[in-house]
Amino acid sequence: MLSAVSVTEGETRVDIRAQALMNRGFLRVIHTGTREQVVVMTLPADAEIGEEVHSDADQLFVVVDGNGEARVGSLELAVEAGDLVFVAAGTRHNIINRATIPLRLITVFAPPAYAPGTVIETMPVHEPPIEEPWRAFPWVPESSGLDE
Repeated sequence: MLSAVSVTEGETRVDIRAQALMNRGFLRVIHTGTREQVVVMTLPADAEIGEEVHSDADQLFVVVDGNGEARVGSLELAVEAGDLVFVAAGTRHNIINRATIPLRLITVFAPPAYAPGTVIETMPVHEPPIEEPWRAFPWVPESSGLDE
């Protein structure tokens, strides 16, 4: 069993479940590779990520603790600990915490969506759906390099 102490970007082996359970902020980047990124997220009771679309990136969510709702395209799915939700690039989606306890998630972006080591302590206020949020980050390449 690995330690639940906080990790730094670039570590090779991480107890990702422990990282998700101990995350007290909204979002923490755990690992950033050339083509993927692992992030832990915590949604407070009755909170949601906010509707978004990533036109060039796939995303998957693993529910670690709590329960809620995943909206993926026209689907509305009840989710609980142990569930995995896959969101294909270009699909509108949202994750909503329907419980009175935090909803703890692991999410993987391919390609990366945030700068390595990013920590966001408080949830952002979402207005309209976010289209390609990583375009605001100049360190994320325009192309994932997968088509080359």
